[in-house]
Amino acid sequence: TSLYTVLFAGRKQFWLIRSLHLLTFLFHTQTVLNNFSNLSNTKGSARELRIM
Repeated sequence: TSLYTVLFAGRKQFWLIRSLHLLTFLFHTQTVLNNFSNLSNTKGSARELRIM
């Protein structure tokens, strides 16, 4: 039974780590996309200011 408990705990930990990795990956992707959109927005506003 102890071996089964260890395997179950290991699987639980594995899924926890995997979901954490997925969450951090999604968070990083979101921040990168936000930074990219902010960069393009600032470029667009700078262009508009130059036109004015």
